[in-house]
Amino acid sequence: MGTSGQGLEIPRYLLPTPTTIASYIFVKFQLLASHTLMTLLEAGIGFIVGSLSAIVTAVLFLWFRPLKEMFYPYAVILNSTRSLPSLHRLSSSLGVEWVPKS
Repeated sequence: MGTSGQGLEIPRYLLPTPTTIASYIFVKFQLLASHTLMTLLEAGIGFIVGSLSAIVTAVLFLWFRPLKEMFYPYAVILNSTRSLPSLHRLSSSLGVEWVPKS
């Protein structure tokens, strides 16, 4: 079994050499490019949806004072806590299951 690094006994499957990584990127470029494009597309769509929902919520809070008085404390709480644990708790309470895509 070969090792990577100078003097370090790190197996190659754990830390491949830069040339191995570069050759893998070259061979699998089409696959990596398509996955990168899909990830960027999903991130962009998520950013747009999140921004639009924030703008709509802000306008609704501005126009309808009772709505603001009812939901503003929850908006502050959600904004002050970490987002992923809050989302997990919220989705779990709504009965939404988080499953991997593959």
